[in-house]
This record gives sequence, structure tokens and C-alpha cells, in this order.
Amino acid sequence: MFLAFFIWGCDSSETQEEDGSLNVSNNPGGTDDDEVTQFEVSVVTPISTITTSYTPPFAFYSSKSGTISYTGSCIGDLTQAVAGNNSMKIYSASSTPPVYIPLSSGQYESCTLTIIDADGTNKSLKIDDFVVTDPNSQTGQILQELQSSLSDSSSSSRMSGRMGNGEISLSPAQRGSGFSKDQVKILILAGAKTVQTNNLLNSSDLTLAMPTIVEGTMKKLSEIGLSGSDAALDLGSIIVSSLVKSVNGRKAYLNTSTSESGESPLQSLMTRMSKATLKNLRSAGFDVQSVSSASSTLVSSMIQNLDEAGLDASDIGTAVESISIGAVGSLGDVEGIDTNTLQNSISEITSKASESLNKLGLPASSLSSVVEKVTQGAAKGLGNIKGNNGDLTTMMEKVTEGAVKGLGKLRSSGTNTSDIQSMIEKATLGAMKALEKYPNEMVALVEKITSGATRGLSEFEINDISNLIEKITTGATEGIGQLKTNSSNVSDEKFGSMIEKSTTGAVGQLGSLNIDSSAIDGLVSKARSGASTVLDKLAETNSSFDAEKLKKNIDSGANTGMSSQGWSYVTKVSSNSSDQWFSTPNENIDITIEFNQEVFVQGKPKLELLFSNGTRSASYESGNGNKRLTFRYQLQNGDESPQLRYENSASLKLNGGSIKAMGKPSLLVLPAPGTPTSLNGVLALSECSSNKRMVIVRGKPRCYRNEVRVDLQKPQNVQFKVTSDTNPAWKKTIKVDFSANDGTGVTGFIITKSNEVPNYPGDWTTQSPVPNFSQRSVNHSLMDGDRDYKLYIHFRDDVGHVSTLGIPSFKLDTTGPQGSLVINDQNERTNSIQVQTIFNGNDPHDVVEYALSESNIDPGNFFQFPMTGQQNIKFGKGFNLSPIEGNKTIHLWLKDRVGNIGGPYQDVIELDTTKPILSHVGILSDNPIPHLAKSGNLITLSFKTSESVFEPDVQILGEKALVQPFENNSKTYWKATLNAKDSSPEGQASFTIKATDLAGNISDEK
Repeated sequence: MFLAFFIWGCDSSETQEEDGSLNVSNNPGGTDDDEVTQFEVSVVTPISTITTSYTPPFAFYSSKSGTISYTGSCIGDLTQAVAGNNSMKIYSASSTPPVYIPLSSGQYESCTLTIIDADGTNKSLKIDDFVVTDPNSQTGQILQELQSSLSDSSSSSRMSGRMGNGEISLSPAQRGSGFSKDQVKILILAGAKTVQTNNLLNSSDLTLAMPTIVEGTMKKLSEIGLSGSDAALDLGSIIVSSLVKSVNGRKAYLNTSTSESGESPLQSLMTRMSKATLKNLRSAGFDVQSVSSASSTLVSSMIQNLDEAGLDASDIGTAVESISIGAVGSLGDVEGIDTNTLQNSISEITSKASESLNKLGLPASSLSSVVEKVTQGAAKGLGNIKGNNGDLTTMMEKVTEGAVKGLGKLRSSGTNTSDIQSMIEKATLGAMKALEKYPNEMVALVEKITSGATRGLSEFEINDISNLIEKITTGATEGIGQLKTNSSNVSDEKFGSMIEKSTTGAVGQLGSLNIDSSAIDGLVSKARSGASTVLDKLAETNSSFDAEKLKKNIDSGANTGMSSQGWSYVTKVSSNSSDQWFSTPNENIDITIEFNQEVFVQGKPKLELLFSNGTRSASYESGNGNKRLTFRYQLQNGDESPQLRYENSASLKLNGGSIKAMGKPSLLVLPAPGTPTSLNGVLALSECSSNKRMVIVRGKPRCYRNEVRVDLQKPQNVQFKVTSDTNPAWKKTIKVDFSANDGTGVTGFIITKSNEVPNYPGDWTTQSPVPNFSQRSVNHSLMDGDRDYKLYIHFRDDVGHVSTLGIPSFKLDTTGPQGSLVINDQNERTNSIQVQTIFNGNDPHDVVEYALSESNIDPGNFFQFPMTGQQNIKFGKGFNLSPIEGNKTIHLWLKDRVGNIGGPYQDVIELDTTKPILSHVGILSDNPIPHLAKSGNLITLSFKTSESVFEPDVQILGEKALVQPFENNSKTYWKATLNAKDSSPEGQASFTIKATDLAGNISDEK
């Protein structure tokens, strides 16, 4: 009898990643049962499944001592076993003890040790399979990380038995409830063996090694009892998630890895991984019916772990696109997949991919661009299955349908509405951008992109759908515009067809949403609006885009979509009152609404018309049972419109009545205002007849299909004011603001000094009609000089109505104050630098500031008078002259309260600080002996002064002498005379002279 024991050792090492197991076999020679039970061998510390040690440690327990022998590809460095725990290192089987050769990189599957005790009994212990990798090998490290992820997620670390072929024997309960660590180990070994077979075990080429790991592990799932089970799907998800996370910290290795031509290593890695995952679904035991669910789950697992791969938002977008390309492109390689499953898989993949984006932790602004990458990648991936497994157009429809449905689930989970709208726009944009891969199928695929996206709206509430259908055509038209700009394959004709197909697809699928027919009108309008708005923007930046012509494609596409649903709808709105002005009250304007089918009217429907003074209703007049219905409006005072139009696409109102075709309510949505088939439709220049008035639209000449202009009032809300100071105005050029509103537009204006309307055009400023006209801070010149002014402004509209408005009169004052200046009471000279000024000023607008300076240049610094509100002022102010002698001129400036400056006014004074000098002094008498004098003789004293002086003070013989100039008006040559008297003292004749110059300087006495 032979007995097998399964004995599990304790995990006593931190590097141990799984429990050991004992597979005990008997000695072929045989012993009895008691001997077998007394001789036990078991693992204590196993070798890690993936180890970077070339001499890995191993420990086992033996109940007996004995001699050890080895078989297989490795040996230990122990030759004798002791009773108890035994530790050793593992080496190559090529070793010849005592010389041991380290292991080489690779997988070791058949290492067995046998212990023979003293009695000759032997016990064998198989060392669990393991793999040795280079410590620097990124492949080995990634396998270790994968093993850790799988082990952490396993449901059990022990199994009831191990089959000889390495497969695990599972109970039915275990098959459905999870996976074990032993299964994990087998998967890791399978992955390692696959990379070893492909010479990638010691590689750091991530783009080759990681997809190979996926292939090896996925194929093994069916061999470990998990074929196609939930546990297998869980394992697959963990595998791809772990590998995606393993990119983190390995950017340098990734950037040097091999890649496909035209791709970055990141793109090649993600494409190859998603391909390897889905291509091996059948090998993993999944049947064809499970492919859709399994593929979408695995793709979702890859995407939602990208933020843990160390990638920024841009790289995440790149990775998502590549995952989508690889996943969708590999569906055609799934064995036995049928067309229906293929299409469902495409839809499920983009749906789950979109739904999983909210787990990336990216801001909403970044998520929108990532959604674009989902559909762009999936659409590109269709090229790999095109022609093999189904119709390309149907598959394209599934791309956007799935993406939008996935976003619908995001909306249900609470994602912001505006964020969802942006994402849906990007979903269609991304798919459109991928069409460059399909130049021959572009037109047909456009319709399927918007059709699929619209079908996907079934996941949304009706309140959301209205704005979302607009975003679908917005994104689609943006994408078509980019294709037109970037691709030589898109001719003008093809571009128009693609625009048409875009709205056909969106509108044609509205019936699939199971919404009330009354809501269809608004949805059709939104679908048109999304495309039309983009075309307007494209036309602004690209002169080759003819928005008016392309808008006909929008309407045509929408009409085709409505026709496909069997709906009756409006095709055109026009008027037989075209090409004329209406300016008289009570005139009638008739408007015709044309349907695609004969319609029957009950009641009095109304058409809401938009005038500048509000909305007015035209009432149904005639046409019952025909395709054309006539509505009539009678003009009223105040009505104005530069081009008659209805308010919006929903302006046709039943007003309690009905409009039906074939017994079913007709769609009432009107062509969007401004589009070619609307009442105010703008036509391309090529469609304008010679009798049409040209208008400029976005810088291009255009015309209206129906030109109906109404003007029953003159310009309104007239405003006119002077914004510069008018109390008084102090510049000849003033600033004025003016404005007026007119329904047909202000075409001219003029400012005059009279309220009489001047002849037109004359001096009027003319312009193209401006409904809301305004000018700010406009210069206006007052040409008549300083005086009172009264101004008027006149506005003229396109018909010739004129409105006039005046402003209060004001004065112009551009003249500064008048003034005068006197220095030192008009003295001509001074011997002091300190002088006194007196100045006068007058101005009708007050004299408020002054400035004094010897320079005739305005000093800039003015001083305020202490008194205010003075039209006439007299003021005294001291002033210090510069110290250099000579004539000094003081200048005066005066300023009024509005800033006008008068001056300079001036006065002159001479500064003289030098004493006069006496010279040429002589004294004589009329005595025969001139040097002598007696009583009665006339003594004459003569002298000269260095400058003009006042009459000097002279004393001779102690008496005041008579002083006279030698010549008339001479101020420098002087004589003084005195008659000698008996009382005059005898002796030397004494005299004194003191002179004062004109500035007041006194000479030294002599």
C-alpha cells in the first residue's frame, strides 16, 4: 500500500510568495506503512516562483537524518540531512560538489531531492517550479509585480490536491467562487515560460515582453480549471491592470523599447497589450457568446488603471486611443466570432471604455479629450477587421453608439451635465477624425457616426437629449471641418455631402429614442443648430467655406432624416411680398410655409414674427389640403425689421389647432433663421439674381432669398451728451457721446447748431445700417471761437426717418485771465533782491492760481490765491530776485478755474547793490589866488560820481553848499558852491560829500 501526504510549511520568509506543498512518494523497493508515516519530508521555505537570485535559498524539514541525492535541473549544496529543519542554496545540476555552479536565467521545473536514511528508506521532495531572472531584467520585475497582484486577490492559498500534470483539481464550488494561489503560480510560470521561449526573460523591452506575458497567462486560464468563468475574467482583469500599472516608474525603459513604424513606444505597448488580451479570449475558455462582455471588461480594466501608470493626461489620451485601436482591431481575429457578436463587442468596448473614464481621477476638461480618443481609436481599429467580419458602416455606428451609451451611465452616476455634453461632442469628433483612414467610405461613415451617437442617447433622460443631439452634430461638423482642412481627399462637393449626411444620421435616428413626437421638433432644430453654429465659425476663419451653401446641406440632410421616418415637415418659408419696403400702417404681409406633403389645418395656427419692437403673430389665412399654407400679418405703427424673420425654429404655433398629414401631426420645426430655406434665408453670391440687393455677411457679398423690410418709425432711444467739461468748455474740441436704435438701422448722423434737419447726404456721416448705433468720446470741433453754443444731433434710418435731439447750451472759454504786474511801485531800480509785486487779474470764470518767474517759460507750478470765486483780483506778493546785478524782468501767469492760462504779464526793475564812488574832487575859489579865499569869495567844489546819483549832499566850511550838475541832466559831474563869510573859520577849508545812487546805495563820505 502507498500513502501520499500533503504537508504545508509555514511562511517564515518575507520573500515567500506562496505556500509550499509536499508531494511524497514511496520508495519503489517498498516498506511497511508504519515506516512511511515515521519518515516525513516537507518544505519549510520554498523558492520564490520568480527569483533574481542565481543561488536561491531553500529550506526543508526531514524527520530523519540521511544522505541527500538530487535529480533534475538543479541541486542543493547539502549532501547530508539532519533530523529537523535543513537550509541550503540551490545551484545548477552541472555542479560537481564541492564546486557549485550558480543557476542561469530560466525556468526550473524538475528539481527533486531524495533522502535515504540509515535503514535505506528514501523519501523524495519535489522543489516547486521557479524562474530565475537577471536582477536588472524589467521582465522579471514585472512578473514579480504581477504575482503579487494576483496573490493578493486570490481566494485561497491551499487546494485539495495537485494533479501530476501540474493542473489543479477544483471542486465545482471552487470553479465558481474565485482562484487560488496555486493557480496564480501556474499562471506566473506560464507567463515566464512564454517570455523565455521568446528570449525576453531578461529583457527590458516593455513593448515586446508585456504583451507576451498577457498571451502566456491568458492562454493558461483554461488549463487551470477556470475556462471562461467569472474567476477567469477576474484574473484577466487583474493581469492587464497589473501590467498597465507596471509602466509606472519605467518610462525610461518604455521610451527605448521597440515600436511600430510611426508609433511611439507607448502607442505600440498599449495596442499590442489590448490585441494580445482579446485575441486570446477563446484560448482562455470564453465562448463566442461571452466575447462581447469579456472584451469590454478587460479593455475597461486597462483604461481605468492608466492613471496609476505614471502617465499625464496627454499620455493617457494616447494610451486610450491605442487600447481602442488594438481591442477593436483584434476582434476579427477572435476564433468563430460572428457579425452580430462583433458589432455588439464594438459597442460594448466603447461603452465600457467611456464609462470607466471617471475612475481615472482626471479633471472633466481632460476627460473630454480622452473620450475623443476612445472613439477615434476604435474607429481606426475597424480598419483591421474591415472586409473580414462585417459591414464597415454598421461597425462604425456601433463605435459611437457604445461610447454615448457609456456616457449615459456616467450621467446616471452623477457626472455634471455640461461635462457630459462636452464628452459627447468629443465622441463624435474623435470618430470623424479617424475617417482619414477610410477615404473611399467617408461620406457613408459620417451618417453612421451621428446615427450611432443618436441611438446611444437612449441611455439619457428626455430632458438631456435636446442639448446632447446638438453636441452630436457640433462634434461631427467640427470633425468634418478638420478633415476638409487637413485632407486632400475631401473636395468641396464631398465636404457638402458629409455635412448633409451628418444631420441625416442624427435626425434619422430620433425615432429610435421612443420619445413623444411633440419633442421631435425641438430635437431636429437642435441637430441643425449644432452643425450650423460650427459652419459659421469655420467660415469666419476659412474663406473657402461657403456657410450659406453648406447650410443647404444641413437642411437637406435633416429633411432626408425626417423623410426616412415618414414624417411630414416644413421644407421652406417664403413671402410673395419680397424685395420691397413696408412703411405704411395696415399693409398686409403674406408668408408661405411649405411642407413636403399635403397638410390639413384645423383652427388658427400662428407664426411668430420678430420685429425690433417685439414679437408679432401672423395668422393662418389659407392653404388647407395643400403643401403651402399662407399666414398674414397686418403692419402696425412702430413695426421695424431690416429683414423680416420669424423668431426661431419653433415659431410655428398650433394655437389650439392642428396641422396634420395622413392623419398624423406634422413636424412644425422651421428652417433655422438665416439658413437658405428660412424666411430671412441668406443665399450664396452665385444664387443671387441681378435685381437682388447685396448685403455683406462675414465679409462676403450675399443676398436675401426673401427681402422684406419694414420700417414704421424713426430712430428711437436717441442719446446725446458732451462728456468733456462744459462749465464752461475750455477746449475748441469737445468729446461727445451719442446713440440711437432703429429696427432697420441707423444709416447717417450729423451734429449741427440748429434743430433744422440739414439736407441729406450733404455733410452727413453715412454708414451701412446699424440697428444699435452708438459712438463714444467722439471729437467735435467748436469753430466759432469763445461764445455760447447750442448743439443738436440728427439720426437718419434706412427709409429716411430722422430723429433730432439737442443738448443744453454751454460756453466755450479758451482764453486765460487778463492781468498786470507792478514791481516796487514801479521803481526802476532796487538795491535789494527782495522786491514787492502787486498784480491784478480778471476772468469771467474766476482767477484761481498764479505763477511768478524771472524766466518767460511757464514754470508749471501754480499757487492758489487764498480767496476763491474771484472774477477780479488784486494781490501782493514778495519776490526774491536773482543776485546778479542788472535789469530784472518778473513774469506773471494767471489761471482760471477751467485751466486756461493768461500771460505772461511782466515788469522790469534794475538791481544795483554797488555804492557810488567819488573821484576828481577839486576845490577852488574866485580869489585871484584860487587856492585862497576870503570873505566874499565864491568857493567851488567839483567832483565826479561813478554812476548817476541823486543830488549829492555837500558841506563846505561846515555849511550846506549849493550843488548843481556841470551840465543839464548830468548825473555824474557835479559842482558845489559856497560864499566865504567873515564868520567862516580860517585855515584849511573843510568839506564833506555824500552821494546816493538811483538804487539808494550811499557812497563813502569824502
